[in-house]
Amino acid sequence: MSVQDERKALEPRPTLLALAERLHQLTPDDPLPKDALARPARAARSRDEDVGAVLAAHFEDPETARLPEHAGETGRHLLHNGADVPAAATGLALPKGRAEPQDAEAVRLLGLLPCFTRRAAAVLSGLGDAAAQLAWLADPAPEGHRSSVIEALCAQPGPESREWLRERQPDRLGPAYGRQPGVGGGPRVPLAAAARRALTGGVNPSVPGGVYRYG
Repeated sequence: MSVQDERKALEPRPTLLALAERLHQLTPDDPLPKDALARPARAARSRDEDVGAVLAAHFEDPETARLPEHAGETGRHLLHNGADVPAAATGLALPKGRAEPQDAEAVRLLGLLPCFTRRAAAVLSGLGDAAAQLAWLADPAPEGHRSSVIEALCAQPGPESREWLRERQPDRLGPAYGRQPGVGGGPRVPLAAAARRALTGGVNPSVPGGVYRYG
C-alpha cells in the first residue's frame, strides 16, 4: 500500500447525512439526481445482530446505548455520524416514536436517499408537526419511493397536508398504491383515492351522503 493509499484509508469516511445534504444542494427543489447516488439504492432491514454490530462499532458501552432511555440520543448520534447504510438505518430505527424536533432536519435529508425514504417518513410521522415535515419531503423524495411519504401525509390531519394534496391534485398522483388512511395494516388502495379521502375527511362528494369505499 502506498503512502497516499494509507492516508486515504485513515481519513474519516463522509457520513451519509453529509452526502444527502451535499446532493440536495445541487437540486434543492427536485429529487436527487439518479447518477449522483454513490450509495446502495436499497438497504435490507437491520436484523438484531446488525444493530448490535453497529452499536459495538460506535459506542464503548453498546448495551447501555440500546436501552430505551438512551434510544433517542443513540439514534441521533448515528443519524449524524453514520457513514454506512447499517449505521444510518439503525439511527432511523431507534428514535421511531421518540424523535424530537431537533431530529427533523437530519431525518428529512436522509429520507432523500432511496434506501431511507420509507423509514424517514415513519419517523417524521411521530413528530408534532408531522404534516409540515412530510410535506417538505414529499416533493424531493426519490421517484418510486415518494408514495410512502404521500401515504404518511394522507394520514395526517391539518391544513399542511390538505394544502399539499390539493395543490398536487390527487388524480395526478399516478398508479401508486398506499394504505387506507386510519386503517393500520389495511388493504392497499390507489394513492389518489387515499388522497381524496384525506382531503374530504372521508366524504365522497360524488355520492350524496356517501363515503369512500375501497375494494
